[in-house]
Amino acid sequence: MILRAKSLFKSKTFWTNVVGLAAMGASFYPPLAVLASPEVQAAVVGAGMTVANVGLRIVTDGPVSIPFIGK
Repeated sequence: MILRAKSLFKSKTFWTNVVGLAAMGASFYPPLAVLASPEVQAAVVGAGMTVANVGLRIVTDGPVSIPFIGK
């Protein structure tokens, strides 16, 4: 069985994790600390990322198209 590698930038999981990393970084933004502690915010984002990554693993069968990145 030979697997064809695809570009990192065509990976849905890559882009989902980039967004998750940004959301995790936002948990340290002081105005958000009023809503919940940084630990709670990080746990919520982490749980959401887990669900998103498992869901992507189940449904992904091909690369995502990104208009601003060439072939």
